[in-house]
Amino acid sequence: WQVPGLREELVLALLRALPKDLRRELVPVAQHAREFVAQASPSDGPLLEVLAKQMSAVAGVHISAEDFDWGKVPEYLRPTFGILGEDDHILARGKVVADLYSQLRPQLDRALQSAAARAPFAGRRSVSWDFGDLPKTFEPEWNGYRLRGYPALVDDGDAVTVRVFSDEASQRSAMASGVRRLLLLNLPSRRALVDSLERQLDNRTKLALGAPSLPPYRSTREMAEDVLAAAVDQVVASLGGPPWSATDFGALVTAVRQQVEPVARKGVVAAGRIISKLQELGRRTGELSAKATGPGSPIAAALEDVAAQLADIAGPGFASRAGLGRLADLERYLGAVDRRLEKLPEEPRRDLALTQRARALEEKLAGAEAAAGADRDALVAVRWMLEELRVSFFAQSLGTRVPVSEERISRAIERALPGP
Repeated sequence: WQVPGLREELVLALLRALPKDLRRELVPVAQHAREFVAQASPSDGPLLEVLAKQMSAVAGVHISAEDFDWGKVPEYLRPTFGILGEDDHILARGKVVADLYSQLRPQLDRALQSAAARAPFAGRRSVSWDFGDLPKTFEPEWNGYRLRGYPALVDDGDAVTVRVFSDEASQRSAMASGVRRLLLLNLPSRRALVDSLERQLDNRTKLALGAPSLPPYRSTREMAEDVLAAAVDQVVASLGGPPWSATDFGALVTAVRQQVEPVARKGVVAAGRIISKLQELGRRTGELSAKATGPGSPIAAALEDVAAQLADIAGPGFASRAGLGRLADLERYLGAVDRRLEKLPEEPRRDLALTQRARALEEKLAGAEAAAGADRDALVAVRWMLEELRVSFFAQSLGTRVPVSEERISRAIERALPGP
């Protein structure tokens, strides 16, 4: 709500930061800002919620708290937050609370690891679930304070280790890969299953795997291993996610043994089609590169953009990174790239304009991913939205998985960012 002397100016800046289609329903905004400040106060609730509710009534359209763009509010109108140490020394200062957490996170991590070292599960390197039940939260005392940590299994390649994280997002990410590793280590038929998946690959796929200059897998063995890992992920997700007790892990091992083979067999076929498509796209880009007259040509810009896109969606380990449930989407994205390249010589300027629009959103997303306190899961979803946007740009007839537009993506990015 800011101090009273700056409150009206802050509200005015927030109203001016609304999207144009909403802002035009609130003309004159200065008058509405004055009237709001005269009627409302901090006792009514959080500023953005109260402002959104009242402006919705004034405008006759729905306005949500997420519609206000804090990035357009002058910095001097945004409160400065500080965290004080026991001696009132300022440990961190900034305009965004999440940034303060980021500044102090290394200290918090050190404190958590120190406190967690005494826990029965912490720091153990295991190849089986031999550390007892794992709590989802861990609240040790440290120097007279109560800390909160989030334990998870960490994938060490040939074993797993329990580590305590300071946030739930890191816990979720680590636990998913850690449980996958422990399941693979406890899958007695793993080697035979990988051998079987390799044999399922036809000669066309094997030849295609060696064709790209930067192949997504170095060998058919590596590809089969990655597809098996992705199949384990899919089975775990279908059964409710990672376990937290020895009993639940034992039941999950049994279920994975029973269910993973048909899932992996279907996945390796889909991954093989993607490898073959990459080979075809490699030939097409090679032919087009001869027509690129220089680094500033639209064709050169398009080929550079396509190369970056392919590295992102079909680069090393694409099966486990995307998940088997996304492989059909990856095929569609590669089909969209194919159609784009087919039309490129005839419409290079149009391609360049669309490329620039897509790149602008990618840069905005990259900035959000670097922001402290951003919703990582939401930003992953935005990455897939961007791929759907490219389909709508370059191969609209293929259709998109969800409704998508530049405005939708921009708003999704904004919603994933922390508030002030």
